Amino acid sequence: MHGSLLALLLQAWTPVSGTVALEHLELDVPPGFALQKVAGPDYSVYTLRSPMGGSGLGVFFGRQPQTFAPRKGVRQEPARIGRKKLAWSLWQTEEKGVATLHAEVLAVRPFGREPDYATHLHVFIEARSEEMLKNLQAIAETLRAPGK
Repeated sequence: MHGSLLALLLQAWTPVSGTVALEHLELDVPPGFALQKVAGPDYSVYTLRSPMGGSGLGVFFGRQPQTFAPRKGVRQEPARIGRKKLAWSLWQTEEKGVATLHAEVLAVRPFGREPDYATHLHVFIEARSEEMLKNLQAIAETLRAPGK
């Protein structure tokens, strides 16, 4: 197995709750979640895993985010992260009879004072239920600069 792939697979999950720091931002996380960080040469990705299983939220900081949304079958829903009014892209996939709900939002400098290495923010969600999707979106929308 390639060394960097093995390193990614071995990244530890850390139980978290309350106010959780992600780089230059923070967000509010209910009890039971676990956090993992993967750092690349010019980006960081934080992943929150739900205690319900099969659901989670990711936050990418870097300069070159890539959308996961397909070209068709995506609807938009209002979102607010930082100082920007944005839109969640929402779609559904199905694999082996199991539906997964997806949501993502991309923003450039949503807080106005991002470090140069983290000018872009990409928040992405996978959920097994509409309720979990809404819960994860609500967590994502608590992203803020510390002390706000």
